[in-house]
Amino acid sequence: MRTSRPSSFRLALASIIAALALVVAPSLPAGAAPPTSPPGNSAGAKACQKGGWMQLAGSEDPFAGFVDQSSCVSYAAAGGALAPLQEQAVPYVDVTIAPYDGTSCRITMTLIGSADGVPVGVTVDVTRGGGVLQFRPILEAPSQTSFTGPLYAGDYLSGARANILDPNTYDEREPIDINFPTTVCGA
Repeated sequence: MRTSRPSSFRLALASIIAALALVVAPSLPAGAAPPTSPPGNSAGAKACQKGGWMQLAGSEDPFAGFVDQSSCVSYAAAGGALAPLQEQAVPYVDVTIAPYDGTSCRITMTLIGSADGVPVGVTVDVTRGGGVLQFRPILEAPSQTSFTGPLYAGDYLSGARANILDPNTYDEREPIDINFPTTVCGA
């Protein structure tokens, strides 16, 4: 019958494993428990409550607010940094017509708002003597924020539209507001 005395090989193997465990194991202060989750942001989570989430966003994108209180609280509790929600200016085009100067009226199309570096295409229909002409300037902040052209006696704007354009292809992507008068030049 065999005795249950450990062999020298098993004893050596157990000693090596114990030594490796001491070297590989992270050192914690005496009595400290290992961390179970990243530190949270309870002050931030409280800021999300009672409607606060409607004025807050994550710091990495201050223009994108939270969809509800729960998403704000979860984000803050997971350690996310909160920032005040920023309003993003919506670009639009303003069209003005200067008074008749005896020869023409100057039409000016001006890009207003934050479309920095994004081209905006404008199409203005000008009715002239039974026909329709089109102005089609491309406005782009900060270099080209306005376009001025002539209207002649009896001309008037019969339609207008503006669109944010794809910066690579100049295809229309998204319509934006355009304010335009229907003043008849020289009237």
